Amino acid sequence: MHNLFPLLHAAKSSIDPGNFLTQVRPEYVRGALAQALPYLYCGEFGGFEPLHLLADDTLGFAFNLEVPVVDTVPEGEQFAADTIASMLQALEPGIQWQWFLRASANVEAALALYETQSGHDKAGRLFCRNFVQRWRDAQQDGFFPGGNGENLHPRTQCITVALKSPPIGLGKLHVHDISGQMLAHRWAAPLASVLGAGSRRTRAQSRARSFAENCRSVLAAAQARGWQPQPLDAAGLVAWILQTLFPQRLQAQHMADAPGGIGADSSLGINEIRCAIAALGEIDQIRGDGFRSLCGAMQRHHRVVSMLWQPRAVAPGMINALAGLRPTLQICVSAQTQSTATAMLQLKARALLNARSTHRFNETEMQARSEALQEVERRLFADGERILDLRLQVLIAEASAELAEEAALSACKHLESLEMEATVERDIAPTLLLRGCLPFAIYPRTEQKLRRRRRMLSRDCADLHPGGGAWTGIKPPGAGLQAQFPSPIVMYSNPLGEPLFIDPTKAEKNPHALVIGQSGSGKSFFVHDYLLHLWRLPDVRLFLISIKADYRKLALLLGRYVEVSLDCAISLNPFTGAPTLENQARWLAALALMLSDGEDSKTLSREAQIVLQQSAMTAAQRNWDHERQQPFQETLLEHICKELEHGAGLLGRQLAARLHPYRRGPFRQLFNAPRGIQASDRFVFFNLGGILRQPCAALASFCVFGLVDETMTDPSLRAVPKGLVADEVWALVRNSHAAGILERSLKAYRSLGGFALPIVQDPQDLDTPSGRVMLVNTATKIILPMDRSGQSDLQRYVRLNAREMEIVRDLRLVKRRYSEFFVSIDGQRSAKGLLIPDPLRYAVSTTDPVDEHIIEQRYRQCGDMLEALRQFAAESPYGLQSSGRTAPPDLAPRGTSASQANQEAQSPCH
Repeated sequence: MHNLFPLLHAAKSSIDPGNFLTQVRPEYVRGALAQALPYLYCGEFGGFEPLHLLADDTLGFAFNLEVPVVDTVPEGEQFAADTIASMLQALEPGIQWQWFLRASANVEAALALYETQSGHDKAGRLFCRNFVQRWRDAQQDGFFPGGNGENLHPRTQCITVALKSPPIGLGKLHVHDISGQMLAHRWAAPLASVLGAGSRRTRAQSRARSFAENCRSVLAAAQARGWQPQPLDAAGLVAWILQTLFPQRLQAQHMADAPGGIGADSSLGINEIRCAIAALGEIDQIRGDGFRSLCGAMQRHHRVVSMLWQPRAVAPGMINALAGLRPTLQICVSAQTQSTATAMLQLKARALLNARSTHRFNETEMQARSEALQEVERRLFADGERILDLRLQVLIAEASAELAEEAALSACKHLESLEMEATVERDIAPTLLLRGCLPFAIYPRTEQKLRRRRRMLSRDCADLHPGGGAWTGIKPPGAGLQAQFPSPIVMYSNPLGEPLFIDPTKAEKNPHALVIGQSGSGKSFFVHDYLLHLWRLPDVRLFLISIKADYRKLALLLGRYVEVSLDCAISLNPFTGAPTLENQARWLAALALMLSDGEDSKTLSREAQIVLQQSAMTAAQRNWDHERQQPFQETLLEHICKELEHGAGLLGRQLAARLHPYRRGPFRQLFNAPRGIQASDRFVFFNLGGILRQPCAALASFCVFGLVDETMTDPSLRAVPKGLVADEVWALVRNSHAAGILERSLKAYRSLGGFALPIVQDPQDLDTPSGRVMLVNTATKIILPMDRSGQSDLQRYVRLNAREMEIVRDLRLVKRRYSEFFVSIDGQRSAKGLLIPDPLRYAVSTTDPVDEHIIEQRYRQCGDMLEALRQFAAESPYGLQSSGRTAPPDLAPRGTSASQANQEAQSPCH
């Protein structure tokens, strides 16, 4: 940044106007857009920056704000309005205020963050690419184009506040007043002054200093309420106007930053801001009803809707919903503060006029006016409010004139539904419409011609400011930090279409998330999508435990599918590891479960425990190479039983006999063989549905959780993301031993780089010892659609405020379109999210019987699950029913006709 005032003291005599215009590329400073831009230079004065030097003898300052979250915050709209009112009350008289809320369909910046983790195998890259393309295409057409009902567009929202000073006393500036030598030397030492008398220069500096102090006061008012203003420099101003006037350029080029080499360099020369903006595109067809912006062959038609008269009554956030009407839209509230003395004189004059105009026929009306004036006077003195002249307008940008007209009428009707008289501008001077869309481009004479300003008190004015949105989640770190510290970036949409980043690992207490969803709520669909997001992380380890085969396709796609049963070919041998005391305790617990068949009532005597501990340790020591710190062979139950038979006397032989079902009986294949799961397996799905009714169910759960614990505690994997997902966990932790393992795991994973995602189907399952463990040890709660009984039970166990509970009640699942959920992260915020699938994600997640049968047939034919899913997604996006196709007879399930199969396809898909 450079000091502004040396810039103003350049010698007029040293300027060659023709030569200067050649240097600043005159083709970019002509035309309607360039003529509307007052921007000369952006620099620093008195330690305050960035100040914008404007061509009408004024200074400007602008900053961005994140749209405050109000949808899940009690009285959130009131808090936002109070903050805006405090900022307005900090304004000095004569300062122009502009509040812009811009909605844009461009989400490329969020997609770029998501792509910092683009997958590290073929499947991960493909799913990432399809996900990003789904969002990218929706920027133009929406997520659900061409269908009946609602459409949803990706969206970003931003608030920009622009402050403009009164004239500072330098006289009107022109580009020819700047030295050519200064351009040549790029801000060399100040040249001879062109300001004339020294007193004039001193007054100008004093006014500039006063404006800077007032800007600091406005910033302080925002910061005192927890808002974080981000100043807008030259490059930011160019990018801002690019988003506002030329959104088609960003959508076409998939860019997040301003083009032309401006993005990282905020030091633009004198008049180069105007050049850079004018280079973005052209403005033509400027008529009374709007104008058109052009970038080559791309165009946008712009219309303006203005408030003619303020509503009779106002409420905080009353026009927040207006921003969601169209994917690209901007609302601007401009205002100017009157001095308190002037306001009081006007009030006294009106009161006197009312008193002299009162007679017996209008006494009631005049009495009401008098009371209103007294209330205004009281609010000015007692509440410290200010009187402002306010104008509200809406800028519409659409691809065609017809769409622009339709959108403008829609915005006008929305304002009228709020009892706010409004109109689509059709007879205002064309240049005034364009200037009203730009920061700092408002002038007193312009406002007089528009005659759209209305006088209001500051708090009433604040209520008319659009300033409420939904949470956009936890912002992921930049690309460089992502490479060093991989973080689970999971991206959804919030209700407005904004990208919603969910990362439970950033919660204050622990990295675990509890998912609550009844049957038919979309649990399996959510879990599939969540794990596909996580699979993009480098070297991630994921374990999935369930009692259903719903995740078989996912397991065959990413790793291993283990259907745990007595005929399972994969052993869960629990006796691996070095002969340590910690492992000895684990081996004893496994042996105790074998001897008790998981029943708590069957306890072992002290003597039996000692014999088992000694035998297990002796067997492990015989199999362990102490020099190389690795096993000669894997310790099995067979080895422990031999130690019991030959070295533990009668009690040992008795215990070995009781272990016969696990040693050589029906459970031997599952527990008395070398373990079939290796450390190199990055994704393993354990389906425990086939083992739950067997006496060894508790031991199977113990072994599976123990295997996960070994990966979580592996020192070589400490920096590697590791996750455990347990679906319908209530069925897995009914035994006290398994519940204890779950509790220890949840407490241990938080310091090991691991995270857990337990899932329960019924909120009443939380009213159990294991349920309370999950509630206490999961900082993130994710709630899927529930019926009324589930909602009532939920309130007993999960703390939600009234606004959050209202969102939970309204959650819904729309088949083959989207699934809604509610997420709350301790120490952060809460929000409603939308899971919007792409065809490939639908293919891997569907539980529709006909769709699954077709995918299975494709898999058997090609032997590659990824290829089978790609074929199905290409042939039947979002399922057979959605594509309008019928199931071929040879692909219908056995015993089912093609017509019956298609009837079955009507069933809900989660």
